[in-house]
Amino acid sequence: MAMPKTFWRGQASSGTWVTAVVPGDKLWVITNIALTNTGSSDITAFVHLDGTPLVSGLLIKPQKLFALDVKQPLEAGKNLRVAFQGSGVMAGHVAGVEMNVDGS
Repeated sequence: MAMPKTFWRGQASSGTWVTAVVPGDKLWVITNIALTNTGSSDITAFVHLDGTPLVSGLLIKPQKLFALDVKQPLEAGKNLRVAFQGSGVMAGHVAGVEMNVDGS
């Protein structure tokens, strides 16, 4: 059964990757990504799905929001990574559905 799930929600530190790994018996389908710059300086955001850039070098101005609706599957053992560069502050939310690998 597919269940709505938040895969990552929080704040990231500049230059540090936040990583979430799909559990061994699950499949994730990422459907929504929202990143916001809550600081007063520009930031550059990155989102990778198992090492492949989905969002790469996106400039987010202060107090602005970037939202992306997608349908990207991520298999067991694969990872979601979020990061930013700059002196601003980035908060974000990545959500979708999680289902059992056997389809139940």
